[in-house]
Amino acid sequence: MPVHTVPPPTKEFFALMKYGTEAYMVGTHNGFRLDHDGDLCATEFVMPNDFHSLISVEVAWLALAVVTNMAFGCQANYGSDDQPQNTHVDSGTITKSTTTNDIYLTAVSGPLASVVAGDIVGFQCIRGTSGNTNAIILGVRIRYT
Repeated sequence: MPVHTVPPPTKEFFALMKYGTEAYMVGTHNGFRLDHDGDLCATEFVMPNDFHSLISVEVAWLALAVVTNMAFGCQANYGSDDQPQNTHVDSGTITKSTTTNDIYLTAVSGPLASVVAGDIVGFQCIRGTSGNTNAIILGVRIRYT
């Protein structure tokens, strides 16, 4: 009789941005605004003990302008207990054409490439020099098995 394996269920959590250059709110949505060079926001979380494999890292954000190819960077520094905070440093970029007041949940590849259960993760989004970003970053959704 053949053995059937059942894939592990998909799990997820959402980490709100907790620190940033400028707190900002539109309607009932709140986060941190990226609209000047060097503006940033950040969150912190521990990868759950039941983590096995990363499915996606998605940033939830709200555009405050119509922009073709609005772009901002994302970076994660992480490590396990008793390791340097930047044992792993990964980064990626989000680029998307936007409409004012539209909310987006956009996947970013790169951050958390080597993450394991129990890692302590610092995650940030930043507007680069001469950037075109005008958005509120709400948080990060992590999907995993």
